[in-house]
Amino acid sequence: MSKLVLSLYLFRGDLSASSPPTAISTAISMSKAVPIRPPDAAPSPSTPTTPKSQTAVPIKASTPAFVPSAAALAATHTTHTTQSPTKTASPSGFAATAPVFIPKTSSPYDEQGDEEATAPTGAQWEWSGMDSELSGIYDNSTSYPRHPLQYHLYVPPPPYKLIHNVNLSQFFLHQDTHKAITEAHESQLRAPPPGLRLPERLHVYRDLYPLDEGIGPGVGLASYPTYVYRATSERDGARYALRRVEGFRLTSQEPLSVVDRWRRLRHPHVVPLIEAFSTRSFHDSSLILVHAYYANAKTLGSIHQANALNPHPPPLVEHTLWVYLVQIVQAVMHIHTQGLAVRCINPSRVLVTGKNRLRLNCVGAMDVLLYDDFANVHTHQQEDLSAVGTLLLTLALGNSSTVTANPTKAMEFFSRQYGPDLQRIVLWLLGNRSPLKTAQELWGMVLKIKPAVVAELLDASVSAGDTLTDELAKEVENGRLVRLLCKFGFINERAEFDLDSRWSETGDRYIIKLFRDYVFHQVDEHGKPVLDMSHVLVCLNKLDAGVDESLMLISRDEQSCLVVSYKEVKQCIESAFGDLKRETGV
Repeated sequence: MSKLVLSLYLFRGDLSASSPPTAISTAISMSKAVPIRPPDAAPSPSTPTTPKSQTAVPIKASTPAFVPSAAALAATHTTHTTQSPTKTASPSGFAATAPVFIPKTSSPYDEQGDEEATAPTGAQWEWSGMDSELSGIYDNSTSYPRHPLQYHLYVPPPPYKLIHNVNLSQFFLHQDTHKAITEAHESQLRAPPPGLRLPERLHVYRDLYPLDEGIGPGVGLASYPTYVYRATSERDGARYALRRVEGFRLTSQEPLSVVDRWRRLRHPHVVPLIEAFSTRSFHDSSLILVHAYYANAKTLGSIHQANALNPHPPPLVEHTLWVYLVQIVQAVMHIHTQGLAVRCINPSRVLVTGKNRLRLNCVGAMDVLLYDDFANVHTHQQEDLSAVGTLLLTLALGNSSTVTANPTKAMEFFSRQYGPDLQRIVLWLLGNRSPLKTAQELWGMVLKIKPAVVAELLDASVSAGDTLTDELAKEVENGRLVRLLCKFGFINERAEFDLDSRWSETGDRYIIKLFRDYVFHQVDEHGKPVLDMSHVLVCLNKLDAGVDESLMLISRDEQSCLVVSYKEVKQCIESAFGDLKRETGV
């Protein structure tokens, strides 16, 4: 700022001989405002002036000058001296009467004063005022507050991120999401090992793949051994989980009538039941229960209970138990409000389909196997609540046999490891069933004791939905680019049309070939290939939109070039692809 003030002095007049050194040094060091005398004022007799140049033409400049220190200007104006100030004349005859821009906004700093806002010592300068033509624009006040610099207005904008510097994750799915979906697809395409002698087709399902962790049957239902398979439906091509109940003989169609009620039930924490049918494809009488299939899903028992694959599972923290409890209670409450009962809540019947995401599995199976036409549904609902308490104890201890053999000892261990709130929930679930308990009461207790856990799950689900929506937005338009690339592949360099003059590399086909080189075959100044994915995406998007932006296409021998627009290239592609369709009769 000192340089600005010094240059202003030098522009107004010659300071080398006529200006007091004290005033100059004070103005430079303190960055104070400089009052300017009118050019027509007579010079002081005591101060010699520099003669004007004979060829100089006086020019009146009215350029605004920014003076940063308003307090100094006020101090200079209010200080009165008896000494006449000296006048300086420019050696070239230029007389400047530039108005002074002074901010008017008040500041809290003015009330406290400023040590720098003192009047300069030495020779003083009279206040010259402003030009008459600008008097209505600028304020003629004699006191100006000190205004702090607004630094945020001087911060430059962030540099524009060039398209070739953009991370590819901004165009495609995030790496974690892509990995999870890829692993799920891979699990759906696994082929069964040889020698299993599985039937090629079950009703409308084919390509059976065993999902049981062991060689033998899994955990049974109602004393019947069960096997689980993944199969593909011929109706819609989707994968489903087929649970085979070995040795069950269906005597009538009445048990299958309950499937209609379960089929209509939908809840985010329940694995939906699709259908049920009997079969003899396994050379016996078996019942097949078809549920929705979730790739790479695991059971709570395989994660938190000791087994051959996980002999020493880590203990569950209390917060995780609360998260599990909230989801299970929501599912049970929804099922009970529909007049149904789960009847099979245990660690092997609860699936984990995501990060702490639970779903009740095998719903409706017991209603088919032990059909009673819902005569004892209230009793079964009470059993569901007791099963939830037993499930919490089993997950906490990591062993279901301990809970069954000695529930008192299991509860003592539970009370030492977890807080009183969770203990109260478990005691209420395992306590006396009279009077009858309801899932709504249990949900009210959870909301009263741990509302933060419920809010946390709600926030997590909403955030997960937003994340997936953002990821989907990156992929929703990728089909357009695939169609363009397919058309490129159909048109370029077809061997069967090499001798056809209509398909020789001239005209529209030549433009398409040059455009392909422009998009995919660029090289840098050193002759190395340019593998810029963002350049490819931008060019293909412009081509698909058919914009009027022009580009230069250069031949490979660099002997010819064409200036065309993306719109014209798109018309060439559509024309060539249309010719292909007519050739094939499509």
